[in-house]
Amino acid sequence: MTTVTVTVSFPSTAWTNEQLPESIADDVRMSFWECDHDDITVQTIATSTTHPAAG
Repeated sequence: MTTVTVTVSFPSTAWTNEQLPESIADDVRMSFWECDHDDITVQTIATSTTHPAAG
């Protein structure tokens, strides 16, 4: 078994789709042979933090 950890950060204004975490997981699965998809586990957890006020 091999595990790869990837962290994706982006501004909250870029998150316009509530299904974004699953969409990212689907994109990761597409990197592998289709016949292997049943053996691939992709976990996506989305957390948001507010930006500190500029000033």
